[in-house]
Amino acid sequence: MVEAALVALALSSVLWVLVIQSVGLLRSMPRERFLPVQMQLVRVWSVALAAITALVAVAAVLRSGLSAWPALGATVAAVLCARWAIPRALRMGGAALRSEESAPMSAGGFIADGGGAATRVWHRVVLACTAAVVAGLAMDAHALSGGGDHAHEIMPVAPHAGYARARARIDPVTVENIHGLERAAAAALSNGGSGDVRPLREGWNRIFAQCTTRGPDHDRLHGFLVPLAAVLQRAESSEGAARQSAVRALVCELGRFDAGFEAAR
Repeated sequence: MVEAALVALALSSVLWVLVIQSVGLLRSMPRERFLPVQMQLVRVWSVALAAITALVAVAAVLRSGLSAWPALGATVAAVLCARWAIPRALRMGGAALRSEESAPMSAGGFIADGGGAATRVWHRVVLACTAAVVAGLAMDAHALSGGGDHAHEIMPVAPHAGYARARARIDPVTVENIHGLERAAAAALSNGGSGDVRPLREGWNRIFAQCTTRGPDHDRLHGFLVPLAAVLQRAESSEGAARQSAVRALVCELGRFDAGFEAAR
């Protein structure tokens, strides 16, 4: 129970601080006010995330011994993020704040690049570390649910009608924008996947700019989109076969959207 609660707390904090909170603050205040506030909040959050994942790792080791490697890996990634990646990202963020850069900052642009060109590299390192934390915690949650033990059960549990989780209801414009991004990625892949990917970034920004979904369904939507940011960044920052691989991964992940979401009527 305690371990599951800690995992849920850690994962929800990632979603809240890096997506929901940042988008909300950015929409409510100008760039020069938003960046210092977000930087301080991220500094505190990163230390808290490292502490929470360490507690998850302790609980997982007590539960399953060396089989707790996903939680241990998540802890290592969280500590690296808090002690190495985020301090450097914040230092670059301070430089961006002092720079003359004053272009409007979009929600999608901040999630991808941070405060601007000066922060882009370290912001993406932070996102990569955070993705490793999320992956480790997700695997630990799967183990907690008994995902690795079903092969040893004598009598299988029969499924029932209410078991499957209902699809989240998303505003129709956002559904169409996500389908549009999927079509653009599929078109890019059909043309070789290594060409111009600027239409993918435009489609990504459109999703965030026009989204009107709120509440728990909004949280689930952002939970689906956060991992895709790293895939899109990989497509933008690579060339040739590496870009083709990233575009193919983006098409594959976007293809899972309809399984968990539907247009609100």
